[in-house]
Amino acid sequence: MNQTTRSSLPGRAGALLSLAGLLLLPPAALPDSSEGGPPEQSGIGVMDLQKLLPDDTIAGWRQAGGDSTYDEVTIFRYMDGAGEVYLSFGFQALVVREFRRGAEEKITAEVYQMGSGADAYGVFSRNRSGGNAGVGQGSEYRSGHLNFWKGPYFITVFRSAGAGEAEEDVLAIGRAIADRITGEAPLPRILSLLPDKGRVEESVRYFHTYMDLNLHYFLSDDNILGLGPETEAAIASYSAGDPPPLLLVVRYPDEGRAESALRELMASFLSGARGPVLLEDGSWAAAERGGSHLFALFDAPDERTAEELLGSVIHRSEGEDR
Repeated sequence: MNQTTRSSLPGRAGALLSLAGLLLLPPAALPDSSEGGPPEQSGIGVMDLQKLLPDDTIAGWRQAGGDSTYDEVTIFRYMDGAGEVYLSFGFQALVVREFRRGAEEKITAEVYQMGSGADAYGVFSRNRSGGNAGVGQGSEYRSGHLNFWKGPYFITVFRSAGAGEAEEDVLAIGRAIADRITGEAPLPRILSLLPDKGRVEESVRYFHTYMDLNLHYFLSDDNILGLGPETEAAIASYSAGDPPPLLLVVRYPDEGRAESALRELMASFLSGARGPVLLEDGSWAAAERGGSHLFALFDAPDERTAEELLGSVIHRSEGEDR
């Protein structure tokens, strides 16, 4: 048995609070359409994105004014630093359309074209908390705000304060957009490596960068795992303790990158051991490599749980590398 400390690490709560709800809050003010670039300057597929938005009356709501369109550069005119979140998921284009009913009521719809269906799922999964609104391939509605994904698109529809609750109207506009998207995308393949037993479904996240890892589990201010656009990662909680254990899976372009990440994690977090390792706070952690995959387990309540969860994900990964 190995024992080490993580006392130098900030608590997880701080990292979670710093970005929590980022995707569920609308911008403070919708810019005039002149602030976005015209369709021919707004990346790939803007004209097609506009066709996904309803232009007729839905539940008394009508399109108000022209659309605002944004690409990889102009997205920062719409959401300042939050644009980095979307860029990390291969963002290509955004179209924003307003719907109005009367002078005060407004509903805004945003359609994001991401780099792939996996990335659209990744944006959706980033801050979800549970429940399904029955729109698209996965959805969540809370406090007047609908998020969902379908194919390579992430969509959010939200009401203004003057629109009242308007839940059914927000959902109606969301369904109209979803119906215009032909075809669905498969879930990211890496998710299939996460063991089924005890997995908390609404906790599953898919991402690429270490900034997103730190949102879900703060590991280090440095990118010690070498995460980036060319890596895929998935993390999930398991109902086996309080706090629940977190299982991380990362796929690298090659075995060498995975081995380097494992060694760095061992040196900086696990006192040189692959684990299971008893940390100073009483939790257990462990890490291992399988081909070009890195597996890491955090916050396990005991050594047996750590061994079982890590063993289960390693077993599921056998044969994945080609």
